[in-house]
Amino acid sequence: MNRIIPHIQFLLSQHDCVIIPGWGALVADEHSARIDGLTALPPRRTVGFNGSLDHNDGLLASSISRREGVTYQAAGKVVSDSVEMMKSVIELTGNFEIPRVGRFKRAAGGAILFTPDENRSLVNAPFYGLDALKLPVDNTVAENVAADNPRVLLRSVVKAVKWAAVIIVIFMLGVIFTTPVIFDKETHFQASIAKPVTKSVLLITPPREEPETVEIVAKPLPEKPKVKATVQPSTTVAPETSAESEKPVKTKEERSRRSSIPDDRRMNHDDQYFLIVGSFDTRQEAENWIAKRAWEKLDIIEYDGHHRVFAASGNTLKSVTQYKKQFAAIHPGTWVFCK
Repeated sequence: MNRIIPHIQFLLSQHDCVIIPGWGALVADEHSARIDGLTALPPRRTVGFNGSLDHNDGLLASSISRREGVTYQAAGKVVSDSVEMMKSVIELTGNFEIPRVGRFKRAAGGAILFTPDENRSLVNAPFYGLDALKLPVDNTVAENVAADNPRVLLRSVVKAVKWAAVIIVIFMLGVIFTTPVIFDKETHFQASIAKPVTKSVLLITPPREEPETVEIVAKPLPEKPKVKATVQPSTTVAPETSAESEKPVKTKEERSRRSSIPDDRRMNHDDQYFLIVGSFDTRQEAENWIAKRAWEKLDIIEYDGHHRVFAASGNTLKSVTQYKKQFAAIHPGTWVFCK
């Protein structure tokens, strides 16, 4: 199966235009509900093809990179190889089909023709089940039209328009209450392109005060005199901070995260793959961020004008991704960088 077909199907359900580099663009067009004579037609989406839009806008490669966990360069290679396979298939057989989207066919002059799959189309999924309806017709309308009675005809038309408005409202309510909302549970593995937000915590230790004498008067009891007691006022002492932590370890969960950091990681700048936990514009920002997390034993690699903080390195993708789960629990935006 062509590796880019599932991505094309998904992107068409979310976007109005999906460009296949070197092939063309699939363009979705939405039509509102309308009345054709005495028939109420529901809203729908149709898809067309434009062979002149074949530049690489990065949408398809980005989807492959996120879903398969590979670099953008590797995803671009998957796209180019898949397009070459599509060209070979249509060259040999004259046809190429993207299920539930449409079929491509080579014409006699070499042009590629596209026929959408209107019966099973994915682009029309939001309006699935909405069929055309025949509007009710009063038999007296035809009689009055034959008798050339314009007033009765006008009243009948107004009545038909009111019925059409009611049916359209029912259509829209059905769309609102029956369309499912899909949540992608895998997006939390996607790396953010924004700079990580860091927070500095300033701990202030209140000054120690001199003990004071507090007089405690007990409830009068037989043969029990008043007593005096010296009470040391309680003082809150802030936990000691060090260069190895950004903030004090207060919970079992934080202590568990620190203990789960592996010590057998490679931290070699000459390796090919790096497990990235942060990215900064300047080296000073990266060093300040690392200083607050010294217990994670991080390092900096400079590449393409970026100062990326990495937690592990290796010459194979597997040797780096084995640590991704431990660091993703601390840094949700953890991702793999390849030179």
